[in-house]
Amino acid sequence: MRSIIVRTALVLVLLNALAPLFFPATITLDGPMHVLHASAWLDARDHDQGIRYHQPFSHLSADELLLAPLVRTLGPFHAHTVMVALVLLVLGLASWRVAQKLELMQNAGPLLVLPVLWGWPLLLGFFSFLLGIALALLAWGWWAGLDRPSLRNAGLLFVWGLGAMYVHRAAPLFLILLVVCHELTMLIGGRMGWSARWPRVPPWLLWAVVIGLSALGGLRIMSLLYENAAFEPSAVRDPSTDLLQLRPLLLFAKDQEQPYLIVLGALLLIALVLTTSARGFRDRRIQRADAALLAALVLITASLVLRNPNADLHYVEERTQWTALLLLVLWTGSAAWSRMTLAVAPVAIGLHVIRTVHIAKQMAGFHTRQQALETQAQELHPGSTVVPVLCDGNWLYLHQTAFLATLHDGVVWTPIDHMRFRFAAPATSAMIAYDFKKAKDWSWLEDHLNAGRSPLVDRIVPVGPDGTCQASDTIGMGPACRLLWSLDK
Repeated sequence: MRSIIVRTALVLVLLNALAPLFFPATITLDGPMHVLHASAWLDARDHDQGIRYHQPFSHLSADELLLAPLVRTLGPFHAHTVMVALVLLVLGLASWRVAQKLELMQNAGPLLVLPVLWGWPLLLGFFSFLLGIALALLAWGWWAGLDRPSLRNAGLLFVWGLGAMYVHRAAPLFLILLVVCHELTMLIGGRMGWSARWPRVPPWLLWAVVIGLSALGGLRIMSLLYENAAFEPSAVRDPSTDLLQLRPLLLFAKDQEQPYLIVLGALLLIALVLTTSARGFRDRRIQRADAALLAALVLITASLVLRNPNADLHYVEERTQWTALLLLVLWTGSAAWSRMTLAVAPVAIGLHVIRTVHIAKQMAGFHTRQQALETQAQELHPGSTVVPVLCDGNWLYLHQTAFLATLHDGVVWTPIDHMRFRFAAPATSAMIAYDFKKAKDWSWLEDHLNAGRSPLVDRIVPVGPDGTCQASDTIGMGPACRLLWSLDK
């Protein structure tokens, strides 16, 4: 039975990753922005208007390095879709490998990983974060599979952690948490297993290492959280309520997805109860598989405790709770269920298929935006400098201007997409404020155009569903910018 579950899980992981390739379109919040950064690094466009993209190699993230060849060969939209599929594939295979190494496929519970992968971090386009989590899981699976780790193995783990830190700075912290929880469960679960794994290492040394790594990890977390936040978070949420409502798995609209989340939550609760009862009746000893449960509890606690504006701005709550849910789902596979409970598997798979169809339909709405962006890019003169004005109330389409910038053979002055620019003439205080405030303040633009300051702006392009800005007051344009439509060439 276990071999059937293992093979079935692998096939489902592959199918889950392939699904976005068949969507009419895919969109994430930050994904278009990463596509633009990769494109700007490949082709630093410059012309005589006095502005150019500035995207050096040192500023590229890991996902942008992966996107660079995809953008060059497939174009921005298909590159973004392939990146979504790649993240799903790598993260799914990493979860599958960990479940194999730690014997977490004794029942159908881990199949719930599939709907968990389509979570809030993926919709936000946190590709580097998800890839970092995948690398940490792969390293943990490798480390857990070693019978007697050596100093060479520890060195390789350290190097792997450094590589994971380049992918995302939270990845090594997550790796430390997983390794520490694994070694603790090995020690607490039985001295015989610990002695066989570490014949020359006394238990007190492990506790010293655990305390030391925990202190270092805690200091690192505190340093990240108490950095000065560049912006205030748009909303402050209650983490306990979000966890109970499975907020980390909500994608588009709560009213539409609430029935799905209720059923998914019920399945997860059933899986947890079945695994807990099976472990309680048959084997109450702590196993190394319980490292996943211990790490999940630590992450849930962190999501409730680590509260400040910087944490909210960087979605620390959503990231930690989503990762905790992934580990909890994996842990449900640590005990064999009765054959009657195998009905959980087809229900979970059927629910995920329905949810995937829903996601495809929701993302298909961006297909018309995609066609409009391609048409606008074709109408722009090569080498021109364009200031885009976002005229779309859908938060998920906030960075669609990045797609326009990628398509245009010129410069799209779009600080909202976290693009870096270099100017031929010294930047004025108003221009600096425009860059810093991420295109929220348009009051400087009329004076800039009338004075003919560098960089010269060739065109103001409204980007939205129908190419107009009827909701201009709600997005901070103000009357000054509406006055400029007569200057649009």
